[in-house]
Amino acid sequence: MFCLKCKRLSPVGSAYCAYCPGKYSFNGIICSGGHRCHVGTRTCPTCGNDEFSEHTWGIRTGWIAKLGTVALLVYLWKVGLAHGGDILPILESGAAYTFGFMTNSDSNASGNALRTIFAYGFVFWMIGLWMHILPGQGGVLGKFFRSLPVRVYQLTLRWIPRVGALLWRGVLRVSGLVANKPAALPGKSKDKTGKGES
Repeated sequence: MFCLKCKRLSPVGSAYCAYCPGKYSFNGIICSGGHRCHVGTRTCPTCGNDEFSEHTWGIRTGWIAKLGTVALLVYLWKVGLAHGGDILPILESGAAYTFGFMTNSDSNASGNALRTIFAYGFVFWMIGLWMHILPGQGGVLGKFFRSLPVRVYQLTLRWIPRVGALLWRGVLRVSGLVANKPAALPGKSKDKTGKGES
């Protein structure tokens, strides 16, 4: 919130200016009971209190952050479409170095791990195909080995949208486009008494 009195920015969601001396509430007056009223009100219509804070005019700045975030996302999308061939190798190298750092190995560790997983998966799949000629086609184990490619494909289709949605929600929450859920106010929960108590 931008205060027009002191020309400074207060934190988002502030009811009072954080810099003006005294309690100056934004775009209205607040009684001592905490109820917001219109400027010029003499008595609070909620609690009947006649003690009010001073007021100052403020401009909400949340829409500026939202507009800037949307513009940045559109710009990144356009850059990704125009220079995807240059960006993808950079992202791949960054992921490889990150994996190497997290596993205390070199930058080739992620590639080696993927190749090893692929090789073992291919071997198990071939074993499953070979077990197809056995009596009972290898039972549950053979069926599992033969279904490995389909299972990997299904897991990929299932988790890529979830990871994308998780990243998207994180961007929206950090940018302020999605408001955080307000915390429960104390005193709202009622004590439940058991039946049959005397």
